[in-house]
Amino acid sequence: MRLLRWLHLMPTSNAPRPANPSHAFRPTLEPLGDRLAPHAGFLGGSSVAFGAPWVQSASQGEGNNEDAVATHFAVLTRSDAFAGQETRVLVVALDADNRPARDYTGTVHLTSSDAGTTLPADYTFTASDHGRHSFLMTLATEGNQTVTATDTADAAVTGTRTVSVDAAPAATHFFVKAERNVHTGEVTRMVVAALDESNSVVPTYTGTVHFTSTDAGATLPADYTFTAADRGVHVFEFTPAATGEATATATDAADASVTGSVTVNVTEAAVATHFAVITPRAAINGLGTRVTIVALSDDNEIVRNYTGTVHFTSSDAAATLPADVTFTAEDRGVKTVPVTFNTTGRQTVTATDAAADTLTGDATVNVVAPDDLPGFGLGFFLGRHRGRR
Repeated sequence: MRLLRWLHLMPTSNAPRPANPSHAFRPTLEPLGDRLAPHAGFLGGSSVAFGAPWVQSASQGEGNNEDAVATHFAVLTRSDAFAGQETRVLVVALDADNRPARDYTGTVHLTSSDAGTTLPADYTFTASDHGRHSFLMTLATEGNQTVTATDTADAAVTGTRTVSVDAAPAATHFFVKAERNVHTGEVTRMVVAALDESNSVVPTYTGTVHFTSTDAGATLPADYTFTAADRGVHVFEFTPAATGEATATATDAADASVTGSVTVNVTEAAVATHFAVITPRAAINGLGTRVTIVALSDDNEIVRNYTGTVHFTSSDAAATLPADVTFTAEDRGVKTVPVTFNTTGRQTVTATDAAADTLTGDATVNVVAPDDLPGFGLGFFLGRHRGRR
């Protein structure tokens, strides 16, 4: 799994962003292409890489062997790892014929030839493990090291794997990428990845990063010390103040040669002139639905710095509407609220800025009775209410 697969980060400018900001920001790392190599110690999704075909069939649910008695373990890891970096270890209980013992529920103890290894606590397999469980460990010493799994009640049930431990790579520079559309006064996200000389991510990087910008008025992130959980990648926020090209630079506080920057074109912040009100095409009378409000400019661009207060009305006088809501900077121009229509027929819901009634938008919803939709009769609702008890 390469970094650019899980950091595929940039959104389109006119699409509403999801509520979760970790998904809202998707900067692209294509410029690095396949040079962003996977870090050692990652246990990939395919077990074929380990040269154990039975693991592949077991992971696909084939050849189940519920009555097998575990006689030994298969211990699977990548063949190489970095000192000081978490490594994933998969332990699979096997019978005498090397078939997975899927009903194994013993307790496993892990040891290593590397005395400095950080090992997981003993673990008792459960029925839901189906005879296989993954662990995280951190090897500390370079060279060939063994990892051994042993049943705490029967030492004969054991298995070992040898891992080649290399020195942790050193970060030589940062890759910095920012969102495409950058406006004055708007919070903008950027990702910083610590890379080595071959442009591979350095997941063990735990240095402190300091930020500067050619935009003297920009609001920059405070110095940040990467943690092991960051795995060499972290997302930051900055707010530009002036239009034109601006460069944001990240530099290691202890080693100025470890640096990287991104240049963005900053334009005037868009002004919200209307709302897009997004609803389902149909709603069920008496059943809550979700309505999303998006602040838009004349060019239908999302106004991410909109922080006005919105009031709701509806043609359905019996509708349950939310109280006035005030957008925050974290909403980035998009907010979702609950609405319950209580009158069948075509109904509208309207969102209007409380301070400027020309800033408005609406949507029409076809409200139907439960029995008018297939599968939504009385039995459906009785089942829903039973499930909530």
